[in-house]
Amino acid sequence: MRLMDYETQTAGYDLDEEVIDWEMDEFLEHKRGPVWYLALLLIAASLASISYLVTREPIAPVSIMAMAAAAAVYSFKKPSRQRYTLTSLGLKIGSRLYEYSHFKTFSLIKDNGIAALYLITNQRFLPPITIYLPLDKDKHIIRWLSRRIAYTPSGLQWSDRLMQYLRL
Repeated sequence: MRLMDYETQTAGYDLDEEVIDWEMDEFLEHKRGPVWYLALLLIAASLASISYLVTREPIAPVSIMAMAAAAAVYSFKKPSRQRYTLTSLGLKIGSRLYEYSHFKTFSLIKDNGIAALYLITNQRFLPPITIYLPLDKDKHIIRWLSRRIAYTPSGLQWSDRLMQYLRL
């Protein structure tokens, strides 16, 4: 992964070339009521009980409950606004610049009716990056990006679809 400090690495930047920038939340905020938290508790307790009955080891149930507690705490996190910029150098997210060669492919997905880019990195163990698009610039951004990164019309993997369904 080659990350560059945007302010110091602008030597090859063409000032006449178009730059696309927008600001969006880094993830979608989902309203979760008491039923969601109760369901999380019941599912975690059921899985913890089953794992204890199968293994007779306390580490698995404790781990399951700890992960459920972490998911509950994480669900209170509010999304922060991020600034995204497409330049001739790469994709700038906040103050970090990712060269286009950092990405293998991208897809367009819909998350609760909102268009989002799903960028697959070249590194094996790095998770994909999801970037939400404004309605007025989505087609322009996709055209710009498809000239620099391969477009794959595939959707989300099963684990990502599960996370969307669970609204995590």
